[in-house]
Amino acid sequence: MIKVYTFLFLSAFVLSAKAQTQIPNGDFETWTSLNGAQNPTRWKTIDDVLTVLPFNLQSQNLVVQETDPANVASGSSSALLTTKGVSFPLVGDITFAGSMSIGNYGLTPQGLTSFQVTLGGVAYTDRPDSIEFTYKYKLPSGQDHGTVIVNLTHATAHDGTVTVGSASINLNPTNNFSTIKAKITYYSALNPDTLKMQVESSATTFGQGVLGGQLWMDNMRFVGYDTIFKAYLFPKTDQVRCEGDTIAIRTDEIAGDSYVWFRDGVMLPYTTYKIRVNTSGQYNVLVTHNHALWVSDTITLTVNPLPVVTFTGYLDTLCNSDAPLELTGGSPAGGTYTGNGVRQGIFYPANASTGNKTLTYTYTDNNGCTARASLLRFYILNCTTGISAIGADASVSVYPNPAKDKLYITGSSQIIGGEVRVYDMQGRMVSATALSAQQSVLDLSSVDAGYYTVQIVNTANQTLAVARITVAK
Repeated sequence: MIKVYTFLFLSAFVLSAKAQTQIPNGDFETWTSLNGAQNPTRWKTIDDVLTVLPFNLQSQNLVVQETDPANVASGSSSALLTTKGVSFPLVGDITFAGSMSIGNYGLTPQGLTSFQVTLGGVAYTDRPDSIEFTYKYKLPSGQDHGTVIVNLTHATAHDGTVTVGSASINLNPTNNFSTIKAKITYYSALNPDTLKMQVESSATTFGQGVLGGQLWMDNMRFVGYDTIFKAYLFPKTDQVRCEGDTIAIRTDEIAGDSYVWFRDGVMLPYTTYKIRVNTSGQYNVLVTHNHALWVSDTITLTVNPLPVVTFTGYLDTLCNSDAPLELTGGSPAGGTYTGNGVRQGIFYPANASTGNKTLTYTYTDNNGCTARASLLRFYILNCTTGISAIGADASVSVYPNPAKDKLYITGSSQIIGGEVRVYDMQGRMVSATALSAQQSVLDLSSVDAGYYTVQIVNTANQTLAVARITVAK
């Protein structure tokens, strides 16, 4: 433990002695002109971007260099950002905030009246504790606020671009210059490689700002260093999943670090920076970094059970000309039915192909967990001929239909040696007779009135034909 505290102390001492890399041109003393737009050196503005869009726009002076001493906190200039309406050909006016970004700034049109903002940033490797700046903000009417956004990121080999730290500050109206110091919140132990910053005279970049809002910005700088040495977890908040799902929990992948994972205080058999789990509990990691021990915060994973879903009913034989049926039998109530011939909980025989129809009932509970059950529910016949021929060249006929006491089966030589079987609506076989000739008679005298399915099979027990008949007494 003494070694850990010694490391922390020495690290803090080294940081305090190190010269901090500051925000480029954070005092807005130097400016350049590009495409007729004014830009603070090392920054890009919304004006510069608008002039290169395919609308032939001139600079709108949404961001300009301010030199009036009454609007400069120190030095000879500040940045003035104004919310204005910008007139687009064939579209009309769209409200744009005065906006500037350190490094590259881009707008990609999304249709005629919306845009996608992209920010490039500049190279930056420090971990500042806070951002400090001086501003003045005036609104002619209505409610709005200026915005300062800071993002420190790091591009990793396995996890994409990680947000190392960030700050978002809303600026309320003030007639006099005010100085704000805002702490940067860190989410990763990595050193950043990129700094992205954006300043805006409205809460939104375009479409909803208060026209005429003015924001003066001066003396932007970083203050202090992050001195909290700990391991960070991703995701950053407690998580809820369903039974059968897994979740990846990770910390920073730093060369030379070693990792010990815990669930509910019990050590887990994982030694990598990332684990995948599916058990409820509180997870954290202990990281050994340069002989120091970093302990992470804890996140809670809650794994909810899947709902118990059932789908009950009997096998029903239907003609493709039968009327639609409302589906039932799924539990709990409130789920959905799917399958061939199903639309919005209704089964349409005319829309289903012939043969067996297995349908599925799906239910999602209040936790967002989903389960399903399937059931062989229907057998569909092509009743325009009374026969659904399955075997090629079977040439089978079944008559009469409706039948009373006898049913005649005729066919090609393929049926000889086979069998005719009769099933009720519950799928139970109620009669069977061997087929010894190309014409045979099936005795139905003991069969109750109702609807039945007739199946004809050959000597290899292969289905040659299926028919639906009615027995009338």
